[in-house]
Amino acid sequence: RLVIASQRGRRVLAGVLGADHADPAAVAIAAARDLAAAGARVALHLDLLRVESAAGASTLSGEPVEKPESWLPTAPWTGVVITRALASVTRTSTIPTDAGSDFLALGAESSAAELFGRDAQLTDLVADAAVVLSPRNARSPGPAFALLVGEPGVGKTVFAAELARRLAELGADVHLGQVPAPGTGRPAYTALGALVGAAPQGPLVRAIGDALRAAARARPTAIILDDLHQAEHDLLDALEYATLGGEPLRLWILGIT
Repeated sequence: RLVIASQRGRRVLAGVLGADHADPAAVAIAAARDLAAAGARVALHLDLLRVESAAGASTLSGEPVEKPESWLPTAPWTGVVITRALASVTRTSTIPTDAGSDFLALGAESSAAELFGRDAQLTDLVADAAVVLSPRNARSPGPAFALLVGEPGVGKTVFAAELARRLAELGADVHLGQVPAPGTGRPAYTALGALVGAAPQGPLVRAIGDALRAAARARPTAIILDDLHQAEHDLLDALEYATLGGEPLRLWILGIT
């Protein structure tokens, strides 16, 4: 989650605490990408702050909060820029920016580099999904749920995109979503997009699960959810409910954490 430090008009200053997240840099970058996609411009920085907690809420203080002009870019910028201090602790791709010598812009991930040596793993997952999704099987052994675990920065997002491309070649409907980071104000189920709609009706777990099962009845459906470790319990329970046995369904779900 993000901790709001101050707000002046449309400028919001927030922090991601290392005590709350195993990889605060990745959480901050994910939130920044979401904000930039919505039209905001974002600057990210790494620094020491004083944190005081009371009644379940945290308050941030220190020069980076009280004098943000001490580290914010002095030149105009667009999209997401990060200070070199933050860039030094993350493996995220960066490119030069006109925002100043102390800043870098987020760059596109190199899919070729991050997929090197992953072909066997991709092939295994596609084969696993094909057993469930293929219309050639009179009775699908699905639904099925799989989990892929990897350390931050190893290219899981690029891996997910390539897997989605290969699954689409099986003739299935493929949905690739990313669970939003806590504090973004977006429920975790929004990662499922049109599969569940903007506001599922009724008890959330059953509504989401039934929507996924209905999609699979209509057509073989593959779902890949990146950053599943950021999901709320309702989404995790809904995925479990959707993949319970009893009714053979061409539904294959992969969670990536």
